[in-house]
Amino acid sequence: MKRRYLIVLGLYSITHFISAVVINSKCFANQYVRFILRTLLGYSIFASGLHYFSKLKRK
Repeated sequence: MKRRYLIVLGLYSITHFISAVVINSKCFANQYVRFILRTLLGYSIFASGLHYFSKLKRK
């Protein structure tokens, strides 16, 4: 596989793990609120990571 796909897969795995650990069922009992917060946190980390890696690629 290409290196960039492996980086994106690793970044996705890390963001999924972080959002699952930070926002767990003990923090929010409502599953819809938990889903929305996990999605927002995961997307923001993933987008920031992609932005960072694209800056590294340009250099």
